[in-house]
Amino acid sequence: MPLRDRIFGDREKCDRIFDLALIRQSLKARCLQIAFPTSDRRGCRIFVNGGSIHCAMHYYSQYVGEWNDYHGNYKWQKLPGGDHSALGDCHATLKIIKQMAGMDGN
Repeated sequence: MPLRDRIFGDREKCDRIFDLALIRQSLKARCLQIAFPTSDRRGCRIFVNGGSIHCAMHYYSQYVGEWNDYHGNYKWQKLPGGDHSALGDCHATLKIIKQMAGMDGN
């Protein structure tokens, strides 16, 4: 097992925890409180109002279909077109969601 995995554990899980912490912080700053109960078997978080959060990159990895025998899951893919800015990554994520949904015009 790579050293990074031994120190930080599952990268996807770390990313989700970080993202959810930022979402909670942003909501709290606006006096909004939404609980994130335990995720269901699909690995998504459920809002108290019935909505849910799904990781686009998790689904994108499945869409690309590159299997990782060592970890027993789909290989994590880089966000194509992402520039590590909030807006740039949002645009790039929307683009892959449209691609996976067959709405990319190709």
